[in-house]
Amino acid sequence: MRKALIWAAGPLCVGAAFFTAWLFELSTSSVLVLMPVIVVCTGAATGLVVLWVKMFRESVLKRR
Repeated sequence: MRKALIWAAGPLCVGAAFFTAWLFELSTSSVLVLMPVIVVCTGAATGLVVLWVKMFRESVLKRR
């Protein structure tokens, strides 16, 4: 894995956790406990979106 990707992933994970805290009005301590769950769910949702975009793009290109 590239070092730049690892350095970018850390702050993005923390940012996603604190954004979730702000969105659902959770306390910081509960967000820190739930951070692994938040990161895994965010990664899964992002993976699904990337998969759907790839499938849509391939189906559009296949029609042409």
